[in-house]
Amino acid sequence: MIKKAKKSVAVGLSVALAVTSVNIPVNSASAAAKKAKLSATKKTLTAGKSTTLTLKTNKKKAKTIKTIKAKYVKVSTSKKSVATVKKVSKKSKVTGIKVTAKKAGKATITVKVTKGTYKGTYKCKVTVKKKASATKKPTQKPPEVPTATLAVTVEPSVEPTTTPAITAEPSTTPAITATPATKVTVVNTSNITKSDDTFTVTLTLDGTYTNEQLKGAKVTLTNSAAKVTTTATFSKIDVDGKAVFTVDDTKVLTPGDTTANGDYKVSSDSEALVISGNVVASYEESLAGNKIKGYVLTDKLNNGKYDGSFKNAVAGATVSVEGGQSTTTDAKGYYELPSVAGRKIVTISKAGFVTKYLTGTKRVYVNKSHVTSQNVALEHFDVRKLTVNVKAIDKDRYF
Repeated sequence: MIKKAKKSVAVGLSVALAVTSVNIPVNSASAAAKKAKLSATKKTLTAGKSTTLTLKTNKKKAKTIKTIKAKYVKVSTSKKSVATVKKVSKKSKVTGIKVTAKKAGKATITVKVTKGTYKGTYKCKVTVKKKASATKKPTQKPPEVPTATLAVTVEPSVEPTTTPAITAEPSTTPAITATPATKVTVVNTSNITKSDDTFTVTLTLDGTYTNEQLKGAKVTLTNSAAKVTTTATFSKIDVDGKAVFTVDDTKVLTPGDTTANGDYKVSSDSEALVISGNVVASYEESLAGNKIKGYVLTDKLNNGKYDGSFKNAVAGATVSVEGGQSTTTDAKGYYELPSVAGRKIVTISKAGFVTKYLTGTKRVYVNKSHVTSQNVALEHFDVRKLTVNVKAIDKDRYF
């Protein structure tokens, strides 16, 4: 019995040691899972063509990520001679990664996000094929139609009979169909920018095209909120392969009071252009030096004059300029806003203070291309200074 007990204990210890020596794998895949992915991990291109990759959320219903700052995104290629890569950004946020095929071969495109929720390294293997050489199809001559010759036999005693004419059926010649013009697809756009007196908008295309293919093309720029519409005509293909359009009517973009600012939807009726999705260009009017700036402070001495003490700043006061914009003062009572040139009425208001109107001879004179300083002192609202007009009436007369 003692020997059997010892044997059982030995077997039990052996089993326990065997169990404890087994390594149980820990599923760390979910911990290492990335929150983002590239729109493609493999891509095949023809030399001379390009494609735009995007970062998407790593979910079943993936959405394009457009919130990563451009300075936190680095792109590179393993072989510049095969494929080049560059960031496509809008308002300092990355909207895509453009890959351009150069020559036949293979290259790896690397996108590295250095900071934020989507921090990580993403790669796409690109295979570039040779551009197919154009071969001329041999032209076929239409088959010759044989001419039917009628033999007429005349007998001396019998009048010749009329032999029916033989009509040769013409051979069927295939109809020649004209090759449709190449459609150029617009996938993205820059903001509307100004250089001297010229306004331009640059459109990103889905491939490589020539000036001839876009000659005469037009786009329409529409700002529904500001009720502003203008057109732009194709100018040239720039060094990056993008299409530059020049705005036709610049007056609608320069009202002088920034009312034309906002987002402009790009559309086109040109046969050569196709706008992919919702392509929007932003615009902000530059008013050069036309500005009013200054401080809004309390009337410390209650004499209606600015006393120069920053300890009495009025923060959160609303400052409005006639025919222009309005803004709110900061913690030090400072404000700054654009204005068109001329004598302007300025209104300053805040709850608990008497609203001040700079009108008449006190209107602010805004010099063209200059910054005009205007400090304002606000008086605290005091019910003791209210004036009440009382009128007595005869109730029997009115009731």
